Amino acid sequence: REMGDPSNRRCLICAVPVSSPYYGVDACRACALFFKRAKLSGKKFVCRQGGRQCMLVKGTRPICRSCRYESCIISGMKYEKKAKVDNALHDIPNDWMEFETSTDANECKVEINGIDQAKW
Repeated sequence: REMGDPSNRRCLICAVPVSSPYYGVDACRACALFFKRAKLSGKKFVCRQGGRQCMLVKGTRPICRSCRYESCIISGMKYEKKAKVDNALHDIPNDWMEFETSTDANECKVEINGIDQAKW
C-alpha cells in the first residue's frame, strides 16, 4: 500500500475506504464512533456466535458488537477521554472577587482585589 495515495487507505475494521485516521489507526467514521461509544459506555459485549466465531470477513462490517469492538482493539485504536476545561473563574481564589447584591433590582456592586469596579 502506498502511504501517499489516499485511495489505497482502508478501515482496518471493516475495510471501507477512508481519508483520515481516527484514534490512531485508519478507520472509517462509523467504526470510530462505534468504538468511542463503546469506550464511554463501559459496556461489556458478548459474541453472538460464542468464541469470536463471527470475527471480521474483510470488506464487511461485523454485525456482532463484541467482535467489532475486539477488531477495534486489535487494530490499535486508542480513545482517551479529554479532561474538561473548567470555567476560568473556578481557579480564581475565593477572596479575589466579591459580589454584593442588593434588594434593588437595578443595583449591583462588584469588588475585585478590594477595588470597587462597577456599580449599576
